Amino acid sequence: MRNILLVGFGGMCGAIARYSISLFILQIIQPPFAFFTILVINLAGCLGIGFVVGLGEGILKPELRLLIVTGFLGGFTTYSAFAFDTSEFITSQQYLVAAMNIVLHIAAGLVAVWVGSIVARHL
Repeated sequence: MRNILLVGFGGMCGAIARYSISLFILQIIQPPFAFFTILVINLAGCLGIGFVVGLGEGILKPELRLLIVTGFLGGFTTYSAFAFDTSEFITSQQYLVAAMNIVLHIAAGLVAVWVGSIVARHL
């Protein structure tokens, strides 16, 4: 139960941070470049997960890692987890798995958005 609360609290803080940063960036950047908002958040999340994981297992207690990586960064952006997993596949020379991970996430994500919008319009 404690771990669930750590992840939940971290996720709440990450989501609040994402929303706050989005509002700030949108005050500076106007369409058609508003997509930079998500790009900045995703890259910050990637930097964060790379840094935390780069610290190593022995530096952070498992509970703190749950709070920061799974909770905060998971609530901030799931893209960081996708990028980290892909990076790990490449590092371990699993190039086909890395390519499949990239293609499937992007292609299936686009198809899922399209299908979801069609379903919603027909309700």
